[in-house]
Amino acid sequence: MAHIEVDQQKVTSEIAERLASVCPFGAIVVDEKGLRIEDDCRLCRLCLKADKDGVLSLVEEKIAGKVAAEAAGEAAGQAAGQAAGEVASQAAGQAAGEAAGEAAAQAAGKIAGQMAAEVDKSSWRGIAVLTECQGDTVHPVTLELLGKAKEMAAPTKAPVFVVVVGWRTSSAVDTLRYYGADKIYVYDDKALEHFEPLRYTSCVADFVQKVRPSVIMAGATSLGRSLAPRIAARFRTGITADCTGLELRENSDLVQNRPAFGGNIMAQIVTPRTRPQLCTVRYRVFDEAEKLRSRGGSREHAAARRNGRCGRSRRRCLGEAERAGHFRS
Repeated sequence: MAHIEVDQQKVTSEIAERLASVCPFGAIVVDEKGLRIEDDCRLCRLCLKADKDGVLSLVEEKIAGKVAAEAAGEAAGQAAGQAAGEVASQAAGQAAGEAAGEAAAQAAGKIAGQMAAEVDKSSWRGIAVLTECQGDTVHPVTLELLGKAKEMAAPTKAPVFVVVVGWRTSSAVDTLRYYGADKIYVYDDKALEHFEPLRYTSCVADFVQKVRPSVIMAGATSLGRSLAPRIAARFRTGITADCTGLELRENSDLVQNRPAFGGNIMAQIVTPRTRPQLCTVRYRVFDEAEKLRSRGGSREHAAARRNGRCGRSRRRCLGEAERAGHFRS
């Protein structure tokens, strides 16, 4: 998978501002640490065309399977050529097949070893619920997800988080505080008044990077089905849609049950090697969380991200980066 790297030693404040203004997705961000490329990058390569100072470079990464296939093919070809020169065609074919099989086996073993390397699960903790609300009104599926999240978190005492993204959500946040979440993260901005996938994805990605929840739950609504897969793609992790049963193991693996093959069987899906684990659940599958008599859960406001940018101005970030000495003079 390709990505763009930044040579910070060549960056000046003028170059940083020019390149940041070119990106149509706001993925080139200037902050107090300098110039960086965020995950919002769509590799449109407009920045590479505008870069006249050699600040940016495109790095191509070969997919493991492709590398293995190339290695196996090359080894097979070499073995076949050597064998053909020494023995008859039948022996050459046999030797080539053996060499190809050995090379393929070695490559497959290497890939299997890489896949077996699991994520550090201890650094991911808690269950997050993505809230769906229209102004003051919270969608009932959010309360159902909260109820299930509290139920799963109880045995291990894992924290339960709620993420609210929208505009003028204070009343909805006050409502959610009666349903037992440990902490509510709020992204409230005029730019988030209407659902826009890139902006909402950037806000939730910001939450995931800061809090690192092990599980993220979303309603299987039009919004949830659009947002959750984007989060999964952003963090290169798995997602299970339309779950009808959920169970959290002691090692924080989420067991996700959903009907398959036209409802003839129930598939049990686990994501043991990546985090966070994402799932969507349809409305009226679980019971709503019980409403408490008093409000609970602390509220934390976060800067709304606008296509990858935080709420601060680019000029202010440039000034901070210059004072910190991140740009060359």
